[in-house]
Amino acid sequence: MDDLELRLMTGIDIPYPKLQISIRQPLVREIAYMGESSFFSALSVLCLTKKKFEENPQIAATPLFELVMTAITETKDVEKKNNIINLMTLLFPDYKIMFTKNSIILNKPEEKFIAVIDANNFDEIQKLFKLILGVKEKDENGGYNPASPLAQKIVDKLMKGREKIAAQKPNAEGSSLSRYMSVLAVGLHFTPDAISNMTLYQFYNIVGRFYTKISWDLSFQVRLAGEKPKDESKDWLS
Repeated sequence: MDDLELRLMTGIDIPYPKLQISIRQPLVREIAYMGESSFFSALSVLCLTKKKFEENPQIAATPLFELVMTAITETKDVEKKNNIINLMTLLFPDYKIMFTKNSIILNKPEEKFIAVIDANNFDEIQKLFKLILGVKEKDENGGYNPASPLAQKIVDKLMKGREKIAAQKPNAEGSSLSRYMSVLAVGLHFTPDAISNMTLYQFYNIVGRFYTKISWDLSFQVRLAGEKPKDESKDWLS
């Protein structure tokens, strides 16, 4: 899509013309209302990848959308399903969200308009979800309790990833988003209010650029001292 990066960086809605819909970019403050753990739980389902299931041929051969819908529709955990609905509502605030076994329905009753996300378009839409929500492979985690054997295998794989990530994040340090907010507030003199009104793409983009600049500056100082940096730093302007 032309100008996608500019659309993401300016925070405007991202259109998906094939369904005549647009995807809204949630703000950091809206994630806070939802709750960070609830957000990441829902995100781990919507942005699921098949890489987690490469060791199981049966699951690896299953279409991605089927895996996602299995995790959504077969969970017995009402709270987790509500988390997914809440995240979808942030992404599509003008629609009523409904799940069937084979589709996600976006409904505008007052306009008699319905858009259907299914196996034919989900891969493209999920790519937009990942860009908008700042998803990387290491962010995908979650836990579910579905009924079928295939769904249970999906659950087991997801839980292993979640446990590994949890072990790498000491609880004493607080939430990851609040830590990054603190870094930007001190390092770039942003107010917490300004940061909380950023979209997730803006937030992660600025955090990444900030850390790249720190690395570049340290590397430059080492060179000025006549030493060679241990690691080559990426140009922070690139």
